[in-house]
Amino acid sequence: MNLKKVLKNNKGFTLVEVIVSFGFVIILLGSMYAVYRSYQGSTSKESIKLELETYKNSMIQIIYDDIIKNNMTNITNCPDNDKCVNINSKDKSYKLEVIDDGALYLSYDGTKYIVPDSQNGLIEVENFICNFNSTDKVYNVKIKLNHSELSEEENNNNIINIVVSGKEYSK
Repeated sequence: MNLKKVLKNNKGFTLVEVIVSFGFVIILLGSMYAVYRSYQGSTSKESIKLELETYKNSMIQIIYDDIIKNNMTNITNCPDNDKCVNINSKDKSYKLEVIDDGALYLSYDGTKYIVPDSQNGLIEVENFICNFNSTDKVYNVKIKLNHSELSEEENNNNIINIVVSGKEYSK
């Protein structure tokens, strides 16, 4: 009699129900992993953009501090290097150049500042342009850094732009 009651007890799970449940769990874990990988990729990209933005702002701050402090009034191209300029005042001249020796550096006044991710070959200098507007006596240097993992639009934010007026600054 007890055996009949046990066999009629339908309160447990069948093998099919257990297999279907495992299938749902596997599908959920797979989708969660895809979301995690997507988040991890976007976080990495944001980290690259932040690191380049910080580098750009630091370089601009270092150079502009000298421009104002030393009353720099013009920029000249280096004769032997197309990725080099001299930022000049009456008394001083600071050399700003791109150095590529396996890693990419911006060298300013003899100090080399490594460009983030350049040792991995992910960064290149797309252009190094020095312009002079004779009407306004304004010198402009633009250095565009391209990161291979960023889009063209995102790389447009990686421009180090130095502007020097031919007029003297008041201290």
